[in-house]
Amino acid sequence: MKSPQIDESYSGEIEPITINEDITILLSNVTISTEGTTYGSPVKITGGATANIVLEGENTLTANSNSVSAGVEVESGSTVNIYAREGGSLTVTGGMNSAGIGGIGYGSVSATNPKAGNVNIYSGTITAIGGSKGAAIGSGYHSSASEITIKGGDITALGTGGGAGIGSGYGTSGGAAAAAGTGFYNGGNITISGGRVRAASCHIDMDNFDVLNSDTYYGEGYSDSFAAGIGGGYGASSGNIIIEGDADVTAFGSCGGAGIGTGRGTSKAANFDNQNYDCNIIIRGNAKVAAAAGADRRSSIVGDDGGAGIGLGRACTLEGNPKGTISIEGNAQVTAVAEDHASAIGAGYAVGKYTKDADGNIIRPSKASVNSLDIDSGCIVIAVNDGTLGALEPADSLTNVIELNSGEEFKSKYPEVFSETENLISFKAFDRKTGKALSPEIEILLSTDPAEEIVSCVIPGSADTVYFSNGEYCLGNSVEERLTDFIKDENGIKTYDLTCLCFTATFVSYDNSEEYVDYPIESTEITEPDVKQKDYYTGVWEEYELGGNITVNAVYTPIEYKAAFTADGKTVGTVPYTVETKSIEAPAVPAKEGYTGAWEKYELTPGGITVKAVYTEIKTEEPAVEIKGDDTVAVGYQQNKTFSVNASAVPQGGKIVWYVDGKKVGEGKTFKVENPEKDYTIQAKIVDKSGKTVAESETVKVTVKNGFFDKLKAWLMDYILGIFAPLFAKFESVC
Repeated sequence: MKSPQIDESYSGEIEPITINEDITILLSNVTISTEGTTYGSPVKITGGATANIVLEGENTLTANSNSVSAGVEVESGSTVNIYAREGGSLTVTGGMNSAGIGGIGYGSVSATNPKAGNVNIYSGTITAIGGSKGAAIGSGYHSSASEITIKGGDITALGTGGGAGIGSGYGTSGGAAAAAGTGFYNGGNITISGGRVRAASCHIDMDNFDVLNSDTYYGEGYSDSFAAGIGGGYGASSGNIIIEGDADVTAFGSCGGAGIGTGRGTSKAANFDNQNYDCNIIIRGNAKVAAAAGADRRSSIVGDDGGAGIGLGRACTLEGNPKGTISIEGNAQVTAVAEDHASAIGAGYAVGKYTKDADGNIIRPSKASVNSLDIDSGCIVIAVNDGTLGALEPADSLTNVIELNSGEEFKSKYPEVFSETENLISFKAFDRKTGKALSPEIEILLSTDPAEEIVSCVIPGSADTVYFSNGEYCLGNSVEERLTDFIKDENGIKTYDLTCLCFTATFVSYDNSEEYVDYPIESTEITEPDVKQKDYYTGVWEEYELGGNITVNAVYTPIEYKAAFTADGKTVGTVPYTVETKSIEAPAVPAKEGYTGAWEKYELTPGGITVKAVYTEIKTEEPAVEIKGDDTVAVGYQQNKTFSVNASAVPQGGKIVWYVDGKKVGEGKTFKVENPEKDYTIQAKIVDKSGKTVAESETVKVTVKNGFFDKLKAWLMDYILGIFAPLFAKFESVC
């Protein structure tokens, strides 16, 4: 698809970009990393905006792993459309609790947490990696995805810590709050109609992934994520998934998550959101799909069941209450593998506890199922599982389907579609407990007798050593290492009995959840489970020594963040804090002449903060002076006139100076002009203690009436006063 016209272009190593209006931008060999900074998302789309991002060259966006942030953050109600020019690529990594492309996460379980925004991908080579508990493409922790559409490109999407490759982040675990129980959050509406898409719930090598070879499941980067490759994260529904057109899709979910479908559910019926839990999958057109679900490989759990290759994860329906629909239509080609105790297409076991009876036999919950499974006659479907359940469930009225169940002879229901000579399926057999391949076209059958703690391994052919571990019995590495009794060797089939003597190490995390590791008595070291992540803390196991049954507690230390105090772009000081810090002592605000300063309001949020100084100008009243009265005055001939002023803000040491006809004549708040005979001007000025004029009044023009009669009048007044003044004075003295 042709990309839209460019509005703004970026290149090189740049600062984060915030988009709050509809726009098209070009990223040309751009690098944005907020790791180790106080910034959050490298690209943020907010305010309901639609952003078209066009890729040119190699682009890298890396979010802050210590701050809630996505690589390309798309707020709820906003949309990102991604296009690429020829050769354009993007590698994007999410930050704390957030998606690579999509939404951020939320620290608390809530039914009101915003969904991620919409993500549409049209072209380009894109590698997306979720941040902790985030989907690679979709939503973050405790949040649902919205609309996710992939129409083309070469897409690799790897979820992290319970987040799906494409869909939702970590939803809610088995201990979820009733406000948003298991299944409340979902993968949104996912539509893949073109391109090559490879999605996994952990960081495995998808370039060398082979759905029919479990050796490729559990290499470097594998983790027990509990999430689907496409659909729901841990404890999340799948939402609605459509794969159509010529899309080429490969997906892998682990530790109870489906390859395509829901994440792992819960063992507690009270925490299962039966009303909102959903799983609706349509594969149609000429789509080519390969999906696998790995087993629960933790060494100490009771029951190592996985999810379906396509459908429901482990523990995703209540007993007797089917959930979800699966429809495979048109000319679709589908290969689905379920590693352990689940249908390849369908479901596994329902919500409930896994326990053991007095003899050590595992007691599972009831079998789960989907509401409907429909496969058109024109489709080609290969379903592989371990034989404990049907490879396809429910299997009524299905056509053109090959069932490959471990422990059964490979067979074709429809030889006209799959002839033995031309299209023989060569299935590589492997130990279902470790996923280690043995040799082509052989079967591995494991039988257990828990009461005697004996495991028998029947090995067809000439293999002398088989590497495996049962998980319940901690069998060690090889048959020869644990050999106690050779039974028989008939027709090249060797049978060994193995005895296990072991102790249990119980690892306890902050929420009192426990994981168990069984180890042989002679062990000097064991493989520890990962410390359960606690938001805003780092965790390690306390020191311990092996010997007998032991308990190992996790020790958590709060992550230290920095509050950086800056003034006018310069750092004044930094103060450390953690999530446990209630308040900090801020440095003094640097003085600035003519201003008062204070630190802006702030909260001690995880990830580090920057606090800026806010300066307010000190406003002073300017000196001012005015002569009372009108700007023009008329007086009689030789008539005295006293002037006064209104003055304000006279500086300390300053004074008011009077000027008549421009000459200084006096000081003070009033001044009398005596015996004027001609027109004159008068002005008042404020001068400071240095003599500098700081304010001056308007000049008042005074007109002196000096005509003949004005002068005569003044002479008569003086004459009369000269006569009567002495009499008035004598009269006053007598009185």
